[in-house]
Amino acid sequence: MLTLMLVLLLAVQRLARAVYRPQRHVMQISMPIPWPVAQARMRERREEVPPVGYFTVPPDLDRRRRWLCYTLIGNAGHDAAMLRAVAERLRRGRTQPAERADLCIRFAAGARYASLVAALDLMPQLNQSKYALDLYRPEPVLYVFVTPFRPWW
Repeated sequence: MLTLMLVLLLAVQRLARAVYRPQRHVMQISMPIPWPVAQARMRERREEVPPVGYFTVPPDLDRRRRWLCYTLIGNAGHDAAMLRAVAERLRRGRTQPAERADLCIRFAAGARYASLVAALDLMPQLNQSKYALDLYRPEPVLYVFVTPFRPWW
């Protein structure tokens, strides 16, 4: 009798998992290629019409714009506070144009993968469509572009 109840319990658990699957989401992001690789490919394909463009992050991007920087260090409380500050800054920039600023979210050596996922998940929640994740630096950086690009030269 006990074995029959155990088999029934296992069957119900398996059926419950099949019926009530947790909802999963997928986020597609474009990753920039390294600047030297993009330059080499552009030199190779110079004659192609139309010209091929590559999504890349220039090495001097830090100097081309003014950034408000936030750093995620791996401490759960600190990282949550930083992400709340990022969200508040993006919301405030929508209502008050004078508060608009491009954001730079740096991931220190101790930062967790969960912080990266949380930062990336924050972008569609706040309808932020222009951002780039640069993994080719010693410390990964998520650039959030809020203001239109205006060359300073």
